[in-house]
Amino acid sequence: MGDWLLSGARRGRVSVSVAVVLLCAGCGGGTVVGAQPTPRPEESMATDLPTSRGSRGLDCGALFEGEAGGDLKVTGRFPAAVPARQQLLNGSVDIAGTGSGARGVVTPQAEAFLVREGRIVTLPVPQDAVGRVLDLSDGRVEQMPAMADLTPCAGGASLPPGQYDLYVRVVVNRQDGTRADSLGGPWPLEVG
Repeated sequence: MGDWLLSGARRGRVSVSVAVVLLCAGCGGGTVVGAQPTPRPEESMATDLPTSRGSRGLDCGALFEGEAGGDLKVTGRFPAAVPARQQLLNGSVDIAGTGSGARGVVTPQAEAFLVREGRIVTLPVPQDAVGRVLDLSDGRVEQMPAMADLTPCAGGASLPPGQYDLYVRVVVNRQDGTRADSLGGPWPLEVG
């Protein structure tokens, strides 16, 4: 029985040793047959999820070539004029479903921003609230608040007086992981 215990103990040590060697082979940067290569940091941030047109980010000073449209019809209600030193503009939008993007999760308010002479001059107000479920598939219309930041994104205390175009974007994150952006506007806004 002593020989059996000794040989069993040796087998246990050999099994543990083989397991450690196999684990360490993957840690040392060696290639394991059949394994996928580890992506570099810049590759691991990329996504292959399909997106609808217009899902690009909004960059301060960038040329804006957006057109109203998307899976939602967006109709806005905003003042036509504001004083030059005003910091925020409150309004609202009515949204109605026109396609597959009428169901999903949206932010609590629409993203409003200003464009002047074809360039983005303000960015949407940051939102950290939890999204809510949107379902307009049966033709319903919902109202969403929309707030525009009137502080120039390129710097400065206030926007120069003049005529601006107000746009609103509603982003719907669908259940399949895709994103549908719908754009409303432009609505004229006089800053004076």
